[in-house]
Amino acid sequence: MTPGFSDASLDRLALKELLNDIVEEKIDCILTYKIDRLTRSPKDFYNLIELFVKHGVPFISITENFDTASPSGRLTPNPNLGTPYLFN
Repeated sequence: MTPGFSDASLDRLALKELLNDIVEEKIDCILTYKIDRLTRSPKDFYNLIELFVKHGVPFISITENFDTASPSGRLTPNPNLGTPYLFN
C-alpha cells in the first residue's frame, strides 16, 4: 500500500515498484491480506494476475480462498472482487 493513495487506482508508487520488481524477476510470490488491498477493480485485478502468471509469480490472498500457485487456483474466479460494487 502507498499511504495517501486509493486502492481503486493502479497509479501508486509502491505498486509500480512491485510491478517493476516482478518484471525484473526480483519477486517470488505476492502475499496479501485481502484482494482489495491490491486493487478494487475486477478489470485491473485480472490484468495484474495475467502479469503475475506471465512472470511466474503466484498471488495469494491469505484471508480469501485465492491462490494462483496451482492451476486450479488460476482458474477459480473470485466473487469477492464484486463486493465493493455492492455498497457504492
